[in-house]
Amino acid sequence: MSMIFDEKFNLKYPYFGESNPLKWNEGVQDYVGASGEGLAPSGEQEGVKDFKNPHPVYEFLWTIGDILTALIGAGFTIDQYKEYPYANGTKIFDDMQEKEGRKMHPPKGTPSLPLMYSVVVTK
Repeated sequence: MSMIFDEKFNLKYPYFGESNPLKWNEGVQDYVGASGEGLAPSGEQEGVKDFKNPHPVYEFLWTIGDILTALIGAGFTIDQYKEYPYANGTKIFDDMQEKEGRKMHPPKGTPSLPLMYSVVVTK
């Protein structure tokens, strides 16, 4: 769900991407390094300074319905689907607040939306 927002948690991109990818010329960024101990609980190590990714990245805006329908179409049975109002360890938006268990929540005053989900399937 986070792909429809910019880093300031402002609605920016369509939820229904219609299979049209978003292109980022700067490539995949170091969200692990930017998240600090949230994604490196055993300790951080300094990485490459001022790294510039020369390869563009394409991101597809698949809806939850697209994903669940693809799983069903592949012959899976959906046993459980759950949504979470936080992201594990990574600060995907500016001003996120870390709470117990390295769970990153949106800033106060932000609407409550799922930032992560889980699906349990069987074949």
